[in-house]
Order: sequence, then structure tokens, then C-alpha cells
Amino acid sequence: MSDTAPTRLDAIWPAKWLIVAVALLLGAGVFLYVKAQPVSYSAQSSVRVTVPQTKNGARDSALASEELAAQYAQYATSTDVRSSAEKRLGAGVGQVTAVPLNNYNLIAVTASGSTAKQAAARSNAVAEALVDYVTTVNSSVVSAASKRVKAQLDSLDSQITSIRAQIKKLQAVAQGTGRAADLAQAEVASQQSLLSNLLNVQQNTLSGSTNDILVGQPDVAVVDQPQVGSPVTKHAPLYAVVAFLVALLALSEVAVLRARVRARGRTTRSSRSSSSGAAPEDEQGLDIPNTLANGNAPAATRPSASARSLR
Repeated sequence: MSDTAPTRLDAIWPAKWLIVAVALLLGAGVFLYVKAQPVSYSAQSSVRVTVPQTKNGARDSALASEELAAQYAQYATSTDVRSSAEKRLGAGVGQVTAVPLNNYNLIAVTASGSTAKQAAARSNAVAEALVDYVTTVNSSVVSAASKRVKAQLDSLDSQITSIRAQIKKLQAVAQGTGRAADLAQAEVASQQSLLSNLLNVQQNTLSGSTNDILVGQPDVAVVDQPQVGSPVTKHAPLYAVVAFLVALLALSEVAVLRARVRARGRTTRSSRSSSSGAAPEDEQGLDIPNTLANGNAPAATRPSASARSLR
């Protein structure tokens, strides 16, 4: 005989009330724990990122603003921004999150606190620190770009001054006669053409590069600063239900596992007893010594009647 593994229902059913009771206790414990936590508050400040309209149109400008908002949102939780915000507050800023709003050029900066005013002060401080940080970074970019443009303009000025001096010398030679004057006149024309090209490059650099650097910088500003935060919902019933269900499933699995281990143990013991149980009956379960002693030998070993008469 072999024992079969119990079904899940067979394993769980005997302990159903114990499982439910323990799960209810755990759910109630989670509910009471969440309810006992102190009330916390949350506040959200908004930062707007605006890129000036480019020659490609307003759509490209809007997309660029959204992309920059996603990039700048990562700065809000950086060490530099947090340190700046803490200096403003004179205290820590706690847990802060910053996320870009989908399809908007806005960054939502959220902070929490033990009071409504503390939460609002933290979110506002981080938002303002973020604006200052981005402005500083952009200013350094503008400064570096301006230095590059200045270096280009200085190089152009040097070349233009040199060519003008060369043209002046050639013009003096061209006023004479002979082959040297003819060559000088030809060289003057060549140098004047080169000078014209350099002047065009200089003008384009002045009106193009510098203008793009300055005009293309995004505008970053805090547009929403709450005065007080809102209490954070605890969701104690939800957490309690989740804890109850998780405990119910876990305890049910424990019951199933325990029942299967027991069934496997019974199967092992049954197999051992069947393999070492009854003694052979001389292959038929007979007690041969006692049988012979009682004169009840099997027919195959008992002498026949004719054999006894011969004796």
C-alpha cells in the first residue's frame, strides 16, 4: 500500500481556522502600526523651464523645454542643490523628489515634513536652490562660449590688421611703374579679396555665435510656491488588507508543505515495513520445524503407505 500526496485543499482544510486567525492578527497589527505613525505633510513646488523660440518654430522650442525639464529634474536631488537648500533653511530638507510633468515644461519638486509649514518651506527651498544652480551652470556655459568667441574674434582682428598693413605697403609699390608695380597691383586685389572674406567672417561671428549663445539660454523660474503642505494619507486599511492576504498565502503554503512532508514520511515507513515484514513460509509462510515435529510433514516429504508396509 502507498500513500498519495494530499491535494492543496486537503492540506489546508484542517488548519483553515488557524491560518485565518493568524492572518487576521497580522493584518490587524499592520493596521495599528500604520495608524500609530505620526502625521506627516507633503508640499509641491513647481519650476518652469522655457527655451526661447528658435528659427525652427514653436514646436521645437516646446520639445526642447520638456527635454531640459527632464534633465534639470535630476539636479534637484544632487548634493549641490540639497546643500544650497539646507543653507537657506538652516536645517535639513529631508526626503525630496523631483519629477518632470509629462507633456509640460514643468518640474514638480515634492518635500515632506512633520508640519505643514515645514513641508512647504522645504519644497520651496529646494525649488529656489534648483533655479540658482541651473542659472549658475548656464552662466558658466555662456562664459565659456563667450571666451571661445572672443578668441576667434581676436584671431580675426589680428589677421585683418596684418592684411591691411600688407595692402598699404603693396599700394605704395603699385603707384610706381614697371613689372613690380603690376605685380603689386595684382597682389593688392588678392589681399583685398581675402580681407573682404575675413570681414564677413568677423561680422557673422559677432551677429551669429554670440547671439545664439545668449538668446538660446533657457529661462528657469519657480512658478508655484505653496504656503503650507497637505497631510499625507496613511492608507492603513489598504496596508492591512495586503498584509492579511500575504499572510494567508504564506501560511497556506506552509500547511501544504508540511502535509506533503508528512505524507512522504508515511510512504517511506510503509515501504520499509513491507520490505522487511513477514518471514518466508518456506516460500509459502509455513513453520517447517514445528510442522515436522507434529508429524504434519508436507506430502512431498511424508513416506507413502507402500513404503511403510515394506518397512
